[in-house]
Amino acid sequence: MLYMKQYTKFMMLSYALALVLLCLTAVLFTYTNINDKYLDTFVFVIVGVTNLIGSMLIAKKIKERGIVLGMIFGIIYFLLIYLLSGISFGFVINSSVGIYLGVAILTGMLGGILGVNI
Repeated sequence: MLYMKQYTKFMMLSYALALVLLCLTAVLFTYTNINDKYLDTFVFVIVGVTNLIGSMLIAKKIKERGIVLGMIFGIIYFLLIYLLSGISFGFVINSSVGIYLGVAILTGMLGGILGVNI
């Protein structure tokens, strides 16, 4: 609970950026001939990039234990997305959930490392 204010601030920033990028993706897929089978890839990349940015910013702000802070950020980021999507569409556990969790943890850790060292 020590860094709750920073986590909240950067989590909201990450989700706002993800929302903008997902809206742009929706427009892109609506008005172009991109095959819908690539939509999952776009969402996957957006989640990874926004998580990376958020964890990098929090680690840069706190300036210590970047890998741990980034991992925690990634887990919280994933859990909030999973909770909101589960409430909206029903809770499902499949291989995609595990992949998203793994990506969230890894990009969070990478962002934490980069944030402390940049």
